[in-house]
Amino acid sequence: MNMKKNFILFILIFITSNCFSQEKKFIYDKNGLTPFVVTDVDNKSLKEIYQKSVNWIKETYKNPDIVIKAQIEDESIRFEGISNKVAVVYDGFGGKGFYDVKYSIKISVKDHKYKFEIIEFELLNCPIKKNGWNPSDKSFFKEDGSPRKPWKDYPKSIETLFDELNNSLKNYIIKDSKKDNW
Repeated sequence: MNMKKNFILFILIFITSNCFSQEKKFIYDKNGLTPFVVTDVDNKSLKEIYQKSVNWIKETYKNPDIVIKAQIEDESIRFEGISNKVAVVYDGFGGKGFYDVKYSIKISVKDHKYKFEIIEFELLNCPIKKNGWNPSDKSFFKEDGSPRKPWKDYPKSIETLFDELNNSLKNYIIKDSKKDNW
């Protein structure tokens, strides 16, 4: 009887921890792209995270005043960008093409963490997309969950794009600016 109680307790703890866990990396599967990830940045206040996020955008993007679309001080910032030649799509002959991705991202801040949320994204200048495919929806996956042939590397390339942007922001936030003084 005691073993049964322990087993039930284990199952409840496992289910509870999985229900409340938050993604740390983006996942793109037949259900779509993970809408956001929450990133911990210990010992950073929401004011620091917010200001460093604004500074990261200013240093990362060529025209920050154009890419920043909305700001609520010490709460969130929304921006748009284009990453060049990052999405992998194959043509009908097996040739590999690299295409631009346009995206809109919202960064929301709290003490010791921030949420990196993908508002929307789209593939630009892809000839296959012009034939009716919209790779930001679920239609390019087969029923078994695997991507259709032209899109076989596309989900991973999108995951990588957003994970790298988020990692760049995180590294910028946790970077100790005192060490940079020269």
